[in-house]
Amino acid sequence: MNTVNQSIINEIYRQLKRAIPVLILSLFSNGSAQANLPAVAYSFDAANQLPNSGDLAKQRSLDEAPVRQTAQDFLEQGYVYSQQGDFQSAIERYTEALRLDPQYTEALYLRGIAYSSQENYPLAFEDFTQALHLQPDFAEAYYHRAWTHGLPNQAVAENLMESVFSTALDGMISDLHIALQLQPELPHGISHLADAYYQRALLFANEENLERALAYYQRALYLYQQTDSLSQQQLIQGSIEELMQRDPSLSDYSFAQFLSSTLDINDVRIDFALSFRDAIFGDEIEVRFDRLRRNSSGLLALVSTTFTIDVPPGITHETRLRIQEEGDEGIEGLLGTLYIYLDIPNEYEGFRREGIDILSVLQVSEAQAEQGAQLQAATIDGEVMVTLPPGTTRGTELSIPGHGVPELTSPDIRGDHIFIVDF
Repeated sequence: MNTVNQSIINEIYRQLKRAIPVLILSLFSNGSAQANLPAVAYSFDAANQLPNSGDLAKQRSLDEAPVRQTAQDFLEQGYVYSQQGDFQSAIERYTEALRLDPQYTEALYLRGIAYSSQENYPLAFEDFTQALHLQPDFAEAYYHRAWTHGLPNQAVAENLMESVFSTALDGMISDLHIALQLQPELPHGISHLADAYYQRALLFANEENLERALAYYQRALYLYQQTDSLSQQQLIQGSIEELMQRDPSLSDYSFAQFLSSTLDINDVRIDFALSFRDAIFGDEIEVRFDRLRRNSSGLLALVSTTFTIDVPPGITHETRLRIQEEGDEGIEGLLGTLYIYLDIPNEYEGFRREGIDILSVLQVSEAQAEQGAQLQAATIDGEVMVTLPPGTTRGTELSIPGHGVPELTSPDIRGDHIFIVDF
C-alpha cells in the first residue's frame, strides 16, 4: 500500500503523548539575566506533574509583588505558577520577564515548556528556537524542541496526517541527536531517540519503503542495546526479520552502529562480512549504509550511502578500516569518522587460516603413506603436486612455500600451505 494506515499514526501519536518528558530547571542564578544555565534537571510526564521546588532560590507570595520587579522576579513567579499547574499565568510572568530582558534565555526556555504543557506547539517551538539562537549549546532546549516539530496547535491524533507526523519525527530525531551530542548523559535521551527511530521505521514500513524502514529499525535496535529494554530489542529484531522476508535483497545492507562506548557520538561503525578468499587476495568491496546528513530543511536525517573501498591482501579478522569525515554529521557541520570492521571466516572449503599460513588435511591411503607417492592437492591458488615420502605417518606436516596468506605490510611475501597427512 502507498499510504500509512491511519490507526498506526493514531497509536504512535498516543504513545508519543504519554512519553513526552519535560525537563524544568531546579535552580536559578542570582541577579543575572544572562546567567549560566544549570546542569541539574528533573523530569515529569505528559500529565503535567511538576517536581517539588525544593531549593528554589526565592519563594515569595504572588499576591505581594514588589514595587519594582526585575526580570528574574517575574521568572521565579512563573516558575511557581508552573508548579501549581497554572501555565497561562506562568506564560504571562515569563512574558513580562522577556519584556524587561528580551534575551533572557531561561525565560524563553521555561515559557516554551509552559506552551508545550498547553499543547501550543508552534509557540513552544518558536521559544525554544529563539533560546537556541541565544545559547546554541543549550542541550535541554534542543531536547524539548524535539517534541514540538511540525505539530499543530491543540493537535489530536485523529487529525494528524501522515506528512505532518513524518515531519514531526524527522525534527525530533534531529534535535535529540544534537541534544545527546551536547549532553550525552541527558536523562532518558537515548531511549527517547530509539523510540523516535522506531516510530519513524513503522511509518516507512507502512509506506512500503522497506530500505528506509530497515535503516531506522537498525538505528533503533542499536540504541535500545545501550539501555535495558530487552522487550524493545526483541520487538525490533522481529520487525527486521519480517522486512527481510518481504525483501531478501535487504540483507545486502551493512549494519551501521553508533553511540558505541568506544566511538565518538558522530562516528559510525559498520560490520562487513568479507569472504575467506577476498581477505587473502584483497578486493574492491561495495558498502551500503546510512549516515546522518542535513537535508534541505536543515534537519539531520539518515541518508543512504554507498562506498567502494580497496581491501588490501592479507587482511585479518576484525581489522578496522578508518575513513575520516564519512561518519554522521554533528554540531556545526562537524563530520565523524566511518569505521568498517571486517568479519572474516577462519575456515573455507577445508582450508584453515593460522596467521599467514593455510592448513588443510591431505587424505592418503595406508599404502601411499608406506610406499610414498606423488599426489595432486588443492591450495588456495589451485592444484599443486605434493611429494609424500615413504614411511609417512599420520599427522605429518608437508609445507608448500608461497601458497599461504600475504603479509599485510609486505604482500609480496606469503606464508606456507601446510598439508596435514591423514589416512
